[in-house]
Amino acid sequence: MLDKKLQSILVDFEKAQKNSVNVLAIMKMDELIDKWSIILSASWVNEKNSGDIFTSFLALMKKYFTDEELNTIARVGILPIDEHLIVGLLDIGSGAEIKDRKINGNMIYEGYVISSKKPHGN
Repeated sequence: MLDKKLQSILVDFEKAQKNSVNVLAIMKMDELIDKWSIILSASWVNEKNSGDIFTSFLALMKKYFTDEELNTIARVGILPIDEHLIVGLLDIGSGAEIKDRKINGNMIYEGYVISSKKPHGN
């Protein structure tokens, strides 16, 4: 259910930013805590604009998700395109479901890759 809402968030987010997201994924990465991590990466995100990007994305999450759904999310990470987890997710592709799989050293117990588009030139 969250993955379907994240697809809508992605559409609105890309429209608002007038730019494409390279990776958007939702994953359970902690065996002890049954909560989701949302991972976002885009080649145009940098240290200067990451705070604004985070605020914009969070506002859309609050618009689309119920309070109960928001409580199932432990963290939102905005990661650089060359981060090892992002590199692994770019190789998996959009629409993939992940189950009990290690990706570049990160254990993913459950996950969904909403968007995975390699940057131009790579």
